[in-house]
Amino acid sequence: MNEKTCPSCGKQINNDFNVCPYCGAKVEENISNEAISNPLENQKSEKSWVVCLLLLLFFGYIYIYKFYVGKIFEGFIAWIIGIAAVIFFIMGIAFVYGDGNGIVFIVLALLFGFIYLAWMVVDFFAILIGKFKDSEGKYVVK
Repeated sequence: MNEKTCPSCGKQINNDFNVCPYCGAKVEENISNEAISNPLENQKSEKSWVVCLLLLLFFGYIYIYKFYVGKIFEGFIAWIIGIAAVIFFIMGIAFVYGDGNGIVFIVLALLFGFIYLAWMVVDFFAILIGKFKDSEGKYVVK
């Protein structure tokens, strides 16, 4: 039977208990030796750091690296932001040459374009320093 010793009263208790049934003291769970020897190994993504970085460098403008690491929703949100920037820009140019009131659309296009590019730049540096996470919350590292 799997038992551990209560640090407070010294009696043997079941491994599943977090509180000693004899004295009521809190008993910490056993930590496996594997987790102690390499705590970051459990947080490391199976996705390749090199592939993720290369996808960002060569195809970052379409956010393919987000899909590679499983962040499908974020990839689609980025696409929507990028498409909105293009649409606002086209509308702004059309209205500026039409009746002269297209400046609002151009400003919106610039704002959305800035968000689109800034998100990619932030992700680039996050990948470089090992702080970029995949869809499971694990770090994509070398």
